[in-house]
Amino acid sequence: MAAAGITNFGAPAGKPWLRGFIERLFRTIHAKLLQRFSGRTFSDVVQRGENNHLERASVTLEDLLGFLTRWIVDIYHLEPHRGLHGMTPYEAWMEATANLRPAEMSRREMRHVFGIKDKRKYQKSGFRVFHLDYMSDELHALNLREAEIAWWPGDISAIEVKVGPDRWLTVPVTDPKWLGKTHIDHKAWLMSRRERNREHEAIANRAKYALDVESYRRKQLSGLLPTIMTAHELRLEEERHRRYMDTAARRMNSAEPRDPFADEVETDASIASEISPTPPVSQPHADTSATRHPEVPGDDDTDDTDDLMD
Repeated sequence: MAAAGITNFGAPAGKPWLRGFIERLFRTIHAKLLQRFSGRTFSDVVQRGENNHLERASVTLEDLLGFLTRWIVDIYHLEPHRGLHGMTPYEAWMEATANLRPAEMSRREMRHVFGIKDKRKYQKSGFRVFHLDYMSDELHALNLREAEIAWWPGDISAIEVKVGPDRWLTVPVTDPKWLGKTHIDHKAWLMSRRERNREHEAIANRAKYALDVESYRRKQLSGLLPTIMTAHELRLEEERHRRYMDTAARRMNSAEPRDPFADEVETDASIASEISPTPPVSQPHADTSATRHPEVPGDDDTDDTDDLMD
């Protein structure tokens, strides 16, 4: 934040009355957005009651972030706000920025502030970052062997190269196809290339196999293949085939197969599930007295107060 020229003001923890605006926004989000979905933890155990928030969860965190973004942009920003004298947040923003434009950061500043810094060795094609080369005439004239670079995934058009104690040089990408592109654009292109390369690889493998078969056949017809095998070559060939032989000794020495349910431990629930739902048929000299088992505790006996969230 300091590198971006941002001044940070923070309220101390445990004193919500010092940040009333954001606390009020939290209540608005809860009342107008979160109550539309199930799975809330509520503020306390009295409000929650018998509501099991874990069983009633219906959205993932990723989905919730998408819903929150749309609610802020399409609903909250377009509704009149009492704190803005009846204006919507969008109208207030447009009026304020018409008089004073907010500070903006250039792509070069974004690379310095938010970019990934690393040391790379200089090659003939320049500095390579994620399969792309970066080179310029000024960089080539410096004859660097290694330098610190700054690479920002939001714009892969160029990188910053540290060429002095307090001097950075902007070096563009050599392939103009990636001017103005992002790292996500580059990854999508690589994935599409990989799919095409798999098809080409299969074609090439079939062609190599056909060439090997034809080469072996022509060598055999021309009498170029050896027909006499030495004793050493015979032993090697037998050893290779012996690895796949099935013998009685190997079967005896192999571990006996285990029953996957041999270590199963019966619980009260499993015993209770085995009891027939219908009474057994009376038989002579049979004990028809019901066997009593300890009751299985239900969900009402569990204490779920630990699941509460403030």
